[in-house]
Amino acid sequence: MEKDSGGKLASLPPAKLNFSAKVTQIATGLQHTLLLTIHGEVYAFGSNNYGQLGLLDLNPRGIPTPVDLTPRGIFISKCICF
Repeated sequence: MEKDSGGKLASLPPAKLNFSAKVTQIATGLQHTLLLTIHGEVYAFGSNNYGQLGLLDLNPRGIPTPVDLTPRGIFISKCICF
């Protein structure tokens, strides 16, 4: 779900991902998903109204987008933010 210009929630349809990296963990929130690869790379996609993707902006992402982390990730967990 993503807020449209009228302040209402608009449904985002499911989509098939074309993602070739080997994923070791997946964590989901209500409107976003994080992926951790075997190389410690973290990718985020989904709603980003509150910066929950960790990409330093508020733009939603429809495809997995790399999150700039140093050091690399070793574990991801579901986070419920208020």
